[in-house]
Parts: sequence; structure tokens; C-alpha cells
Amino acid sequence: MLNQFFRLRVASKMDESNETKESTEDLRRQLDQGGTVEVAGYSIDHRLADSISSVELRSLQMDCKIPVCWFEIVRSEGRALSPVSEAALKQIRDSGVPVKSQCVIGEPFWSLPESSPVSELLSATRRVFEGPRL
Repeated sequence: MLNQFFRLRVASKMDESNETKESTEDLRRQLDQGGTVEVAGYSIDHRLADSISSVELRSLQMDCKIPVCWFEIVRSEGRALSPVSEAALKQIRDSGVPVKSQCVIGEPFWSLPESSPVSELLSATRRVFEGPRL
């Protein structure tokens, strides 16, 4: 999960020709050595990275049964949810939590060096809060 976050930093450094190129593996190594990595203005230390990396969906208790609205960004119309999303949603549904899923068209903003809103994701999210509940 942290790799997507680390890719933001790697991508942001690509334009800087005088900087030494780094990879997500380099950032992980830095954390493993007790260092801190800054990404998009956020400082991540090895303890936080370890905590995030250890979380698995199946280990979370979903006792409250709050409905989940799951959006997946796809690049073109007609694309289905990824197998990873389908598996995660099955776990959530199997625990008795109501789920509504939807694919929205847009660029995967987490992989872009510049912040870019996904207007369809914003619209879909707005409809969830303005419309009837699940």
C-alpha cells in the first residue's frame, strides 16, 4: 500500500536532473534503517510505515455495519472492478456490511506527479452524500 504513496515522491523527483534518482526500494531501505521519508509534505517514519504495512482488511473488525461505498478509478468506460477490489468487497460483504461499488473514469491521481482531481469521482462521492442511503 505504501508503494503507491512512495511513487508520488519518485515521480516528483524525476524532473530534477541534478538529483540522484531514487526508487521505492530506496525509500523502503531508508525507513528500514530508521530514517524518515517525506512524501507530498508528510513525514513517514519506520514505525508508521510498519503499522500501515501490517494492516490487512481481513483483520479489521466490521461490527458497526456502516455501509461502504467503494469507488474504483478506471481509465475507460466499460472496465470492471479489479480482482483485488472484488476480493476485498467479498470480505466486506461476507462480514455483513452493505456495499455499493462503482467504477468511475479518470486518471489514477496517485500515480501522477502533479495533483489532478478526478471530476467523476468527486461527482459520484457527492451523490452518495446527497442521495438516499444504501
